Amino acid sequence: MNIVNTCAVWVSVFLLEGTVTAQTLAESFLSQLPSIPKNVCNADTSIINCFMAQIDKVKNGINDEEDKLGIQATVNWKKNKDKMLSNNAANLGLNTSDIQKLMNENISEKEGLAVVNKSVENCYGTSIKEFQKVANMSEAEQEQWAKDFAHKQMQKAQQNPEATAKKVEKNKHLYDLEVEQKAIIKRLSVIWEKTVEAGNNYLYQDSVQSKSLQQKLEPLEKDPVLLGGCATNAELQRARALEKQIYCLKLQHCEKMSPVLLDYILQYQTALKMALPNNRRLIEIANELSKTQNGVKTIPIEFAGIDIVSGYTDLLSEAYKYWIPKNTH
Repeated sequence: MNIVNTCAVWVSVFLLEGTVTAQTLAESFLSQLPSIPKNVCNADTSIINCFMAQIDKVKNGINDEEDKLGIQATVNWKKNKDKMLSNNAANLGLNTSDIQKLMNENISEKEGLAVVNKSVENCYGTSIKEFQKVANMSEAEQEQWAKDFAHKQMQKAQQNPEATAKKVEKNKHLYDLEVEQKAIIKRLSVIWEKTVEAGNNYLYQDSVQSKSLQQKLEPLEKDPVLLGGCATNAELQRARALEKQIYCLKLQHCEKMSPVLLDYILQYQTALKMALPNNRRLIEIANELSKTQNGVKTIPIEFAGIDIVSGYTDLLSEAYKYWIPKNTH
């Protein structure tokens, strides 16, 4: 089966929508990766080579497509940036010229405050100075000011009930999306919790066991018969015995650490499969929020979950980390 040419791209750029769903693409990449090996320490070289070649094929497909989509991203950014700028300005009660001023790093404090004050006045019908005065009022005065302000806003809303209804509906829609977004993020945190735990356990065990192995190997590997060569048959026999001893220690290390690493990989794979639909929904929500506020969908839904599949690909490539060639002596 040929690799589907696609990849994750920056979520802050604009791409045209395709015809294949993100879930399908992510799962397609995942399905093309080899299974998690069960027998690591006694595996043949040919099996490992095939395993790594399969992973490299998927990874190269992701990297190649990432370069192509980067060019497409630039084109679509230019296509949509003016529309987004205009919509952002309108939401703030400003025009594009005002936004451009704020984006200018050389803008003076006076100019910046003038633009911000304009936004506050257009959106709330009052000024920054007025809000600053409220901060210095007594509690009773603040309460009365809030009532008066709410009354003015209500009167303003009654003058254009249709626009007010649309605004209320829009705000509710945004609120509902943000609530769902937070719920999904929390759900994803729970999904990945076990994986993080397995990863931390693996890193700890790797550190401890690798240090222990090195302490055992050091005196053997520094033996003069291995460093200086073998001049006699007795030395040759001793060298072979040392090599066998070193091999056995490394094999024991492989047999001890490989199950820990493979468990981590399995936990990642399990979480990944559970996370894919949640990641897709997060992108849908982000796009809906952006479309509602800016009139533009900012994230390519087709590529949801490809980034975590790519991360899994990197981890899976470590499956034979502790494997060592067989001792032929």
